[in-house]
Amino acid sequence: MSLLEYLPEFIQEIKEMKVIMSVEENFLTGFDDNLNLAVKNVFKDQFINTATENGVKRYEDMLKIAARESEGLDVRRFRLFVRFNEKLPYTVPKLKEQLAALCGEDGYSIMLDVVNFNLVVKIALKSKGMVDEVRAMLERMIPLNMMLDLDLMYNQHITVGKFTHKFLQKYTHKGVRDEVLG
Repeated sequence: MSLLEYLPEFIQEIKEMKVIMSVEENFLTGFDDNLNLAVKNVFKDQFINTATENGVKRYEDMLKIAARESEGLDVRRFRLFVRFNEKLPYTVPKLKEQLAALCGEDGYSIMLDVVNFNLVVKIALKSKGMVDEVRAMLERMIPLNMMLDLDLMYNQHITVGKFTHKFLQKYTHKGVRDEVLG
């Protein structure tokens, strides 16, 4: 395939255009199969939810976020989602909105004690891997004079009672309390 053929005839005769098209042909030759993938990845990288490893890295560089090697792509996307959704002013309704977006409408509970300057937030087990990022968000959002108590919502008897002893046998006591069962 000659890219020069796609140009009008009077431009094909220009020496510089011949050189440019030759260079571009050499560049594209190695991308026959990968060109389509590269184009798709450019579109995916426009959105955090679909961003590739390369796209997530680019966002992290822009926001000066250092990812840990042990973190998966989902955790890194989650962190970016948190950062992009933080907006002033930081109010209790805004805090609830942020937690609902991150943990789901029923994935958190919040108790604010304004007299003692204490905020207690519990997040659902499905968000267990995201606790550090939720903590970082809360520390950025709440005033410095407030104490933060962040913990997981543990399994309660109503949840555990649905399972047989034989099923629960494979978990430790801490596992039954802390892990998503099922």
